[in-house]
Amino acid sequence: MKIQCPGCGKTYRLDDARGAARTLKVRCRACDSVFQVKAAAVGAAEAPSTASAGGKRILVCDDALFFRTMVADVLKEAGFTVETAADGEETLALVPSFSPHLLIVDLQLPGMNGIEVIRRIRQEKDSEDLPILAMSGVFTDSSDVMVMEDAGADDYIGKKFKKEHLVKRVRGLLKDDHGGA
Repeated sequence: MKIQCPGCGKTYRLDDARGAARTLKVRCRACDSVFQVKAAAVGAAEAPSTASAGGKRILVCDDALFFRTMVADVLKEAGFTVETAADGEETLALVPSFSPHLLIVDLQLPGMNGIEVIRRIRQEKDSEDLPILAMSGVFTDSSDVMVMEDAGADDYIGKKFKKEHLVKRVRGLLKDDHGGA
């Protein structure tokens, strides 16, 4: 399976013939970033949901399987219930049924990009107040952040982050200091 480094975007082929359901640590040779990939998700088709019990609901939209799995795992460990989507259309379809307390959306999506997803969410009466954390490994300068804010994103985080930083940003957007419940 192909994976992509969240830090620099370099792609690699990952073969895990052992097939055990475990987490693999991957170090990018190009930028030295370390990220995790679920071995079960690497060898098999992704389950449609990565929901877990308890906590506030967070919807994570990213086209990279390993990255949305990693973000979901970090948030689940922090006590949140997480659902994932692979693109903008799937995200827009899940918002009404999952009723997330927070949306985390990658800006580089196939088809409808993350900026358009944010704009569409802001146009919907039932989700216009949904906190949105924009995420990107590409867009980082102040003009890009202004475009995200103008579209309706509440905050922005680059894909090269420490898990504690992500959880802190999420809790800040949710006004939650104690872990999602």
